[in-house]
Amino acid sequence: MRYLTTTEAASVLHVDPSRVRLLCKLGRIETIKIGNTYAIPEPELERFAALPRRAGRPRRNADDDRQAPAQSAPCISHE
Repeated sequence: MRYLTTTEAASVLHVDPSRVRLLCKLGRIETIKIGNTYAIPEPELERFAALPRRAGRPRRNADDDRQAPAQSAPCISHE
């Protein structure tokens, strides 16, 4: 079985190597850790690459407690 580094995996997935390291850390990509380096089995990378991906920034939850900024009062000129 062939193993890839995070840099090689990033090239295959067309993402930044730091993104691959994060996916490994979160457990989304199964890896073997050798020292401080992740070794990604080629079949695991193929499995992950086949998963559907959503492009763009994730949507905010509707129940998010953050509120939109308040609108300011209209500007009044003193002439």
